[in-house]
Amino acid sequence: MINYKVAAAVSAALGLSALGGVAEATPPTYAACQAIEATGGNSTNKLLFMAGSSAAQNGFSLSIGNDYFGGVTNLTIIKTGGNLNFQAYCGVTTASNTAFGGPNVNVLVYYRAEGGSVTGLLPIAAQANGSANGKIQTLKLAGVPAGDVSCATAAGAPNTCTITANTAITGTSSANGPTDSYGGTGLQSKYVDIGVTDVEPGQFGPGAYYPTAYSATVYGSMTALNITHVPQTLGFQQAFGLFVNPTNLNTTGGTIDISQATVESILNGTYTDWSEVPLDGGGVAATNPQAIYWINRENGSGSKASTGIYYLSYGCGGKTALPVTGNPVNGANGNTDGWSTKEVLLEVSTQAGGLTYASIDNAGSVGNTALVTLNGVAPTNLLSATSSYPFLFESHYTFNNAGNNQDGQGTAANVWNNAIIGAGEFVNVGSAPHSAQVSAIGAAGVPGNAQSPNVLGSANTLAGHTIYIGAFTRNGNSCSALLPNT
Repeated sequence: MINYKVAAAVSAALGLSALGGVAEATPPTYAACQAIEATGGNSTNKLLFMAGSSAAQNGFSLSIGNDYFGGVTNLTIIKTGGNLNFQAYCGVTTASNTAFGGPNVNVLVYYRAEGGSVTGLLPIAAQANGSANGKIQTLKLAGVPAGDVSCATAAGAPNTCTITANTAITGTSSANGPTDSYGGTGLQSKYVDIGVTDVEPGQFGPGAYYPTAYSATVYGSMTALNITHVPQTLGFQQAFGLFVNPTNLNTTGGTIDISQATVESILNGTYTDWSEVPLDGGGVAATNPQAIYWINRENGSGSKASTGIYYLSYGCGGKTALPVTGNPVNGANGNTDGWSTKEVLLEVSTQAGGLTYASIDNAGSVGNTALVTLNGVAPTNLLSATSSYPFLFESHYTFNNAGNNQDGQGTAANVWNNAIIGAGEFVNVGSAPHSAQVSAIGAAGVPGNAQSPNVLGSANTLAGHTIYIGAFTRNGNSCSALLPNT
């Protein structure tokens, strides 16, 4: 029997309020977050190191602030600027909890989404099989002076601090990601305590989506058997979508509506020009010739695995892989694989005819990109919860049980045992990451009624995002059809 719990588990890991052991009505300053890090961890200061899915990242931060720090306005988010994706979250717990040890505890959670899902699995698996020590780079606040950070707070939103200085963290996802060779003073080498993958970890084992471009010397390697030894549990549903450059296209309401069969014909090379692509409402996607340019993520990306599985069944028995980056026929146009969601969206935004994939919460995040309507259905988390929009997959959490105890307080084990797999805060539907692409997987005994949000009051809607209980599930197997969640 599948354990239908909401994977809000690691939401527990992301938040903070103000240093000093007392929750306040204002978010902590950047200096307060630095001070938590400086303790290295003690009874009133807890540190947690996470990595993995970029699709889940933003929802986690909001969920943590809401569920642990008395609201998102008590949360401080620290993030890299530009295309890199290293973040940290800090706050003070406002109520008794098992994950962080009670109220009035200062919490600092690091979340590296740079590299995506693979970073939530490969370092843990590699450490377990001895092919690498398992450490990868994550944000280091002590190496980023306050003068290199710009903080801003909007009404009803967290305090968001963006690292603006290029010297704090240097490099690019595509050039430095494969060898984890980012430079600058704002990084530290740490184990991954808890990871998040967009699909089940087994999809990244030897085969279709193995992260071959990642240096085995740096990240290590993993076998299919080794992956099964990594503690893992079902998370939450995420909706994915296709993003197109609308330049020269016949859009309606800023987007185009095409069928799943049409997408498959693009991916297998039947359609190579938008002027050939039929729209669901009649006509074609472009009046004049406009070549289609496909932009991929690297192997190890959960978004790539989800897309290949959904459209081509690649990784689930299908023999046709996603086309290489470039023209679907020959791949030649100078574009390269993007090593982050932001990279592929930026490539599409500057490439007429460009087409890529990402979680649907990225809609509007990069100019000159449009989210494709599929089979006449607009991508939303409500419509994915009802399976009207079926391009959805189920994330997993992974745990490093090697006993690193990096803050000396057992925080990682407490979060895992009490908030993710135990009967703690994060088995409640209301704690699911609040983000525009997420639906909860109904907890045991909770009817799968996707038309009504969970019944936990203020947790239903956060920062404008309402979370629904998915009426269908893949039961943790991406190769499975969607089945009623009963």
